[in-house]
Amino acid sequence: MASTHSIVPALLRPFFQPIVSVSDGSIYGYEVLARQLNEAGEIQNIGSFFNDPTVSENERIAVDRTVRELAFQQLKSQQQHGARRLFINIHPAWIYNYRERDETFPTIRMMDEVGLAGENLIVEITEQNFQEADFDFLNGLIDRYRERGIKIAIDDFSFPNFDRLLSIKPDFVKVDIQLVKKSAQNQDYKKLVGYISNFCQDLGISVIFEGVETLHELENAIESGGSLIQGWFLSKADADFQEADSYKQPIQLGLNNVIYRSRHSSQNIVKIEHNMNKYLRLVIEREQLFRRSNLDEALNRILPFLPPQCFRVFICDGYGLQRSSNYTRLDNSTNSADFRIHPEHRGKNWGWRPYFFNNLVRMKEWERGVISHEYVDVESRRRTLTFSYPISGDLFIFLDFFAEG
Repeated sequence: MASTHSIVPALLRPFFQPIVSVSDGSIYGYEVLARQLNEAGEIQNIGSFFNDPTVSENERIAVDRTVRELAFQQLKSQQQHGARRLFINIHPAWIYNYRERDETFPTIRMMDEVGLAGENLIVEITEQNFQEADFDFLNGLIDRYRERGIKIAIDDFSFPNFDRLLSIKPDFVKVDIQLVKKSAQNQDYKKLVGYISNFCQDLGISVIFEGVETLHELENAIESGGSLIQGWFLSKADADFQEADSYKQPIQLGLNNVIYRSRHSSQNIVKIEHNMNKYLRLVIEREQLFRRSNLDEALNRILPFLPPQCFRVFICDGYGLQRSSNYTRLDNSTNSADFRIHPEHRGKNWGWRPYFFNNLVRMKEWERGVISHEYVDVESRRRTLTFSYPISGDLFIFLDFFAEG
């Protein structure tokens, strides 16, 4: 089958889409994208050319290298105006072709011929195109770029392939665009993307969110740990490089909104913590609770004083062992009489919960109650905060609150 694409090398043009830093709103670099002039002198996107099964690999490589070389030349000619870095996409199979060849990679050869330094380039390798059988060879070949100071990015990274991330240890990860879109609409996907971001940051890897098209998606990217942003909300690809601070205003807008919400949320948590400390101290002292051996009886007497958002209360010792029954509020009820006792939880150990020892250490250090980070409760599947309070000796009361309440 013959290709329907008509590529004229003389009409190929590199276009540049900015990748912007959240920390200062400046342009960190540009992704190079291929375009072509048509007969009317209009710019055409030729992305479909690279995905056309009727186009041979050699044709794709030839077009890609032409655009790449033009981009290098343009970067070199405009470096004095602040253009500094290019992100270039290279298919893993093209790199793998050099597994038994000692010759210099074309990208490195072009870099040297044009007079660019390795620090000006980031090679993007599309994660979805890795071949399992070739992976070890590919990883060794990637080191040839690193030896010349070129940084590595994994493009379209998704959740199942952390082993590749650990093996390659790239400098950048571009989160898969579909995950970015879903995370802006769904809290579960947002947590997944946040986990990817946190994991990458723990390894010293910068996270890029691409495909950002709205202010909401920008804010979601910032909240999820993105340090670099790319997408139409900031800019489409353009034939020219842009002023370094062209996008400070929209980045600052998104950052301000995120900071405002985060501060408001933190203030609410601090307020809850302050009020609950004051409240429990008063109730416990007034009722002289927990001076008796029957902890369930003591909890039963405290139920009428609990806020409506509190849906569960129990007592543990300093090793995580539950010493009381659970008291759990019936769904949608605000009546203290609608708590039900669950003695079967007595004797279980909750020291494995992520918040437990963090809360415990802070309680002992500060001699007051503290509140956990937000998490999803296993039983209710709702967003939850746990307030814990030292009551006597080595006993601590734990109160679970619905975070959205």
